[in-house]
Amino acid sequence: MIIDVHTHISEPSHYGKEFFADMHGAWSDVDLTAGTPDNHRLGTQDADRVVVVAFDAPATGWEVPNEYVANYVASDPERLIGFASVDPNRDDAVDILRSAVNDLGLRGLKTAPIYQNYDPLSANADRLFAEAARLELPVLIHQGTTFLRMAPLRYARPWLLDEVAQRHPT
Repeated sequence: MIIDVHTHISEPSHYGKEFFADMHGAWSDVDLTAGTPDNHRLGTQDADRVVVVAFDAPATGWEVPNEYVANYVASDPERLIGFASVDPNRDDAVDILRSAVNDLGLRGLKTAPIYQNYDPLSANADRLFAEAARLELPVLIHQGTTFLRMAPLRYARPWLLDEVAQRHPT
């Protein structure tokens, strides 16, 4: 069985101007339609199961709504597995995660400290990770660098996640 554990869908409207400018600066042949549901379906056709992630990163201008992912995943629920994305900096982050799971049927959480501009060891992040653990969700955390100029590298250090895992071992 082939399981693709990290894929994205998007529309051109999900990218802010600065995000697009930085992306275009890194790759001159950027195609913002490459991530549309039709193209995603074609690009993942060899996988038996596919995790599709939302992206809630207003700090860097990349916002693929949980509802958008949930609607797409509903088109093939046996094969597609939707992961919510929640910016831990949001005051209602825990409520958004609960709604994504309980109302939209999403089955995991994706965060990205460098894109969402949050410290993985912060109180806000801890509350979100605690809720994910309570809901028994798998958590996918994007660590490492990016092409974005406004992304804080200090939050991309993988060793930060050791303490997160110790705080939330389940």
